[in-house]
Amino acid sequence: MQSLTGSFLLVSLKRAFRLEIKPNEVLVAERKALAASAAHVTDPEHQAFLAWRRSVLLVVALAFVPLTFMRFIESFDGPPVPDGARAAMLIPAFAEGLFCLTAFAMLGRWTQWASQRRILLIAWGLYFIAPFIVYLYPFQEAFDSTKELKAAASFGELHLSTKKKHIHMAVGLVFGVKAMLALAPKAISLMPGLIRASIVSKLLFPGTSGPGFLMILAAPIYALFAYVIILLPYQITASPYFVVGVIGVMSAQIFIAVSG
Repeated sequence: MQSLTGSFLLVSLKRAFRLEIKPNEVLVAERKALAASAAHVTDPEHQAFLAWRRSVLLVVALAFVPLTFMRFIESFDGPPVPDGARAAMLIPAFAEGLFCLTAFAMLGRWTQWASQRRILLIAWGLYFIAPFIVYLYPFQEAFDSTKELKAAASFGELHLSTKKKHIHMAVGLVFGVKAMLALAPKAISLMPGLIRASIVSKLLFPGTSGPGFLMILAAPIYALFAYVIILLPYQITASPYFVVGVIGVMSAQIFIAVSG
């Protein structure tokens, strides 16, 4: 399969991180594939767009392989938890694995843009929404028996003599922080992805003004949003790395606004 060869991977890395899509970067084999299965796509810009999407999908699929393994490892990391809580924690990992497999499966259908787009949208939606739904589950209610309360007490280094409601409060704090650390990257990454898509759309269709206005308006709003999201884990951990991250994320919005 050409998508998994080393030479095509280098080409994909070059194309995937480029904002301006160049028709001269479409490979001869890709033009032949388009002629065979999508003969109606004759415009060079349109062909370049489909080739660019193929490269982006390959890079994303490969990046999700180690991320999926790490997600499963994280689900079993830490103190023991009840089976119900463990099953809930595994749902985002399975959703991430499903999206990874779907991305690889859709590489062979890159010329069929309409059907590929719908399938990828559904798989991405499940991957994105799964952790938000999981953390609606009150994890502290899973710790009721003596054995479970003992495991919960180890979260906050509490004694078993501590009242049940206080142990539940400690469990809620622990899982609240885990939820923040799991959901904040997703929420923060959504806006840059939208802005990047706007930049690509603007370069591909220069006549439209919508993407430019979207970038100009979204950049400062996103900067404040990122600051608020990162502020909570910074206050809990007091790590200077969060300060560096906040400054970097907010500074990046200046360049994005200028691009708009």
